[in-house]
Amino acid sequence: MVKAVIFDMDGLMVESEMLHYQAYKEVLSKFDIELTLKDYFAAWGSDKDMCMRFVEKFHIRISQEELLEQKNKLFRKV
Repeated sequence: MVKAVIFDMDGLMVESEMLHYQAYKEVLSKFDIELTLKDYFAAWGSDKDMCMRFVEKFHIRISQEELLEQKNKLFRKV
C-alpha cells in the first residue's frame, strides 16, 4: 500500500535541468541545429512553451507536439 508520494517539481531533490537540455540538444541536432545553453535558457519554461519557441526560432518542420514527444523519449532513457 502506498502511504506517501513525493513530487519534485522544482529540482530541489534531483537536478534534472541539464538532462532536459541534453535531450533537447540531441533531438534538435537531428535537424542540424546546435542548441546552446544560451538558446535553451532563453526559451526556458514549460516543455510545451519551450517546444513552441524552438519550432518558431529554428523553423523546424515538425510540430511542437512531435518535438516534445521525441525529447521525452530521450529524456526517459537517462
